[in-house]
Amino acid sequence: FSNLDTLRNQKTVYTAGSFDLFHHGHVKYLRAIREKYPNHKVVLGLLPDKRIACKKGSSRPIIKEKDRIAVIDSIKYVDYVFICPIYKHAEDATFIILEKLKPKYVVFPQKKYLKLKHEFEKTGSKIVILNRQLNSESTSNIIKRIQNIK
Repeated sequence: FSNLDTLRNQKTVYTAGSFDLFHHGHVKYLRAIREKYPNHKVVLGLLPDKRIACKKGSSRPIIKEKDRIAVIDSIKYVDYVFICPIYKHAEDATFIILEKLKPKYVVFPQKKYLKLKHEFEKTGSKIVILNRQLNSESTSNIIKRIQNIK
């Protein structure tokens, strides 16, 4: 997180997420970002274990953050990955990151972030929604299938 200053004056795209049980849906999402912004550095903020547990329940994440960051760091579509800091409100962490990084674009897969469009624009970043493709895999669905194995 502290190294974001080194990326500040470069063309960057920022995204964030849990990326628990890394799967093909994650690959398609990251590849879509790289293809849409081929001349930008893709910076990924990985949600910390504590934040995921609060958001998705105490049994999550399945894969701990030190292992998730190692996987993401090996993906050719990502130039830089870090563990997001924890603040009382998730939006606080996002805006602190945006102030530090100053990315040209902030990419998310959910439209719920559009309600914060003006806040993103105040940081000088443009919000972009890359919808998850239909029939795309999800970690929750993988977990359900595993739980159903007899």
